[in-house]
Amino acid sequence: MPWWFDPWGQGHAGGKVQSCGFFDWVVGLTLGRYDQRPKAKPLCFGQPKLSVLAITTATPKHDGMNDRPIHAPAAGHGIVAPMRPLIGFKRLSRLLSPCERPFRFMALAALTLFTGCLVPALIGQPTASELSFVVAGDMRSFGINPSDNGKRFFDGACEAMRRVGPGRFLISPGDFDPPAANRAIIDQYLGADFPWYLVVGNHEVENAAVMPWVRTWLAADIPHVVRRGLPGTPLTIYSWAVGNSHFIAIDSYPWAKPGTPGDTDKAKSGSKGNVDLTDATFRWLEEELAAVTLPFIWVTGHQPLESLPDMDSGRVRHPGESVSADPDRAERFATLLRKFRVRAYLCGHTHNTSVVKLKTGIWQADSGHARGGGDAGSPSTFLKIRTAGDQAWVDIYRADPTGTDYRLRQTVTLD
Repeated sequence: MPWWFDPWGQGHAGGKVQSCGFFDWVVGLTLGRYDQRPKAKPLCFGQPKLSVLAITTATPKHDGMNDRPIHAPAAGHGIVAPMRPLIGFKRLSRLLSPCERPFRFMALAALTLFTGCLVPALIGQPTASELSFVVAGDMRSFGINPSDNGKRFFDGACEAMRRVGPGRFLISPGDFDPPAANRAIIDQYLGADFPWYLVVGNHEVENAAVMPWVRTWLAADIPHVVRRGLPGTPLTIYSWAVGNSHFIAIDSYPWAKPGTPGDTDKAKSGSKGNVDLTDATFRWLEEELAAVTLPFIWVTGHQPLESLPDMDSGRVRHPGESVSADPDRAERFATLLRKFRVRAYLCGHTHNTSVVKLKTGIWQADSGHARGGGDAGSPSTFLKIRTAGDQAWVDIYRADPTGTDYRLRQTVTLD
């Protein structure tokens, strides 16, 4: 159970103050006095009085509205209540007797050190060792419901992400067509500047009308990009880094032959070819993984390593499919991720959600689909991935059948 600190001795939601606040402690330690408050229970050792740091072991309930980094699984979510402003200089002067005022500088220095270095950590502001982001894909053709039947589609998922707190960016592991319309939904709920990282799925490469938009996006400045893919890569192979994490997007469709936007015959509009990973892709990926120095590595692709049933409905789609039609190449891919301690492989394609540690030792997080009420086979889902220190968790948010009410279904610790 986490320990929470109450610098002002005021307590917070769900907790009871056990002693005076930290400011009291600093002033008391430095100046031999403190501003004793009602309900405070200082531990005193004669004169001068010293009040110990206020500690509570209670775990406040998570209200779902805050995106501050969390240091524990969702069951132990805690939100520190908004803190009162710092004690003013004039007020501090009034607290001090004339003989104590020469030591005022010492007190202010201690308070400055506390507020500048310790408060951010105590109130949960992001640090370099913390990061959160969301994963949602396979929303294709279900952006906004044109019917007045009470169901919501991808727009409902984006609104829920905003409510929960979307973190730094959204990853969509494929089948996000039509991309322009879905980007507009993201703009509406998450902001026009909210980063959206894409992995091309089979429905993009099979739809020639979509690929020009995707290629334009790939040619633009991808936020935080580290390395572009192989020369002449037609689809998505690239890497980026944010905070404590390095991300790599792979292409499972190297043999895709997209048609032209003028094609009207769907059969001729494009072909994904064999699902595979080429030798050139393996070389590029290994070079990229070997160069990473950040503590977390995440690899994302459309095809799963292993197609698994939905965690709730049990539905099975695309049984037997993997990142390669060749089992040896799929195993080679898993071995490479394991060698470089990739924390998880993020994927889609199946429309079924599962977060499982495979027999290969690799965590696979399948985001299912974000179609809201548009797919009755399994609940609409988005994943929120959180990291702190050397730990990582996946919060699985799932919707009701109408796609309007998303709730935390489960939190999985990625060990």
